[in-house]
Amino acid sequence: MGKVIKNICFVVLVVIIFIVLQSVIFQTSPTQNEVELFLKENSCNPYMEGTDHVTEYQCAYYLRRHTTMVFGKIVNAKFPFFIYTPFHYFNYKSSTNEFHTYVSVNTRDNGRLVYNPVNGLFMGLPEILIQGANKEEDKPVISSKIIEENDKLQWAKMPVSYYITKDVCGIYETNKIRRAFQRVQEATNGAVSFEEIDNLNQSNIYVHCSFLEDCYEKTIDIREDLGVVYYYESICDHTSGIAQIKNIDGNQIIRADIEMIGLAGFSETDRKGMSGFYVGSCGHPTTEIHEILHTFDYNHVNDSTSIMYRSGDIVGYTIQNEGGCLGSDIPIDEWIVKDLIQTYG
Repeated sequence: MGKVIKNICFVVLVVIIFIVLQSVIFQTSPTQNEVELFLKENSCNPYMEGTDHVTEYQCAYYLRRHTTMVFGKIVNAKFPFFIYTPFHYFNYKSSTNEFHTYVSVNTRDNGRLVYNPVNGLFMGLPEILIQGANKEEDKPVISSKIIEENDKLQWAKMPVSYYITKDVCGIYETNKIRRAFQRVQEATNGAVSFEEIDNLNQSNIYVHCSFLEDCYEKTIDIREDLGVVYYYESICDHTSGIAQIKNIDGNQIIRADIEMIGLAGFSETDRKGMSGFYVGSCGHPTTEIHEILHTFDYNHVNDSTSIMYRSGDIVGYTIQNEGGCLGSDIPIDEWIVKDLIQTYG
């Protein structure tokens, strides 16, 4: 009996030592100086100035898959040690309507900091970046041409044609995008009309899809003492849609792009489970309508009941709880409908 107790004590001691060593070796946060020295030598292109979210995401993904922590130092490492990487995705939409994928690091001297993974530049504190993006006076940049403040942009003709990358977006999201266009058309009694076409080059609105890696997490907590199993699911904070007016002629809109952003690891990317556009949502085409209205030159508003509320294209941190979707199908604002009918009717 005494030998059994000794063995149990030994196992417990080994587990405690392992936990302590793991905490000391892999979970000690780096300093800001350590982060910046590492990124100076290991970012994708230290001399690159202008970066886009695709390149940023690729570099952020590489950093997360090839780094770990050892006694507060960031070192290059691969599987399985990259599970202790200090770098985390920071998806961010600026006040100029530009979507970026940066990395954030929890430092032990200055807290959480955000960096550009491409050139290693320090971008700022996350709360300051978010606060700057949410300023009421900021307006998204919608065209490469300079437009007078009082000029009203509008589509050159009806119907507005659109093209969807159906093979990438998948059946679920493709149908949701179609429902969104239909909702706008029905709300305006046909004053605004759309036509889906199969020719990308001839389309007015190009609708395409992309997917975020490592954004969805499912945890299973087995409580043997209570005889129950708890399931926890979470989704990272991210932008779920981006719309940009690309080409104009005077004050007439010729071409626009919409990018819908779903979660990787589901039916569209891994051919399993539900849609990566359904997880964490209530299934309504709210975000899709929100982005379509951006292509009609409607900007964000601070009214939380509006379909153009600035968080309308932001997915929250967690999936919807039971009953959380009641009353969540937001109609198009009456003033937007009237304005559309007046402009195109």
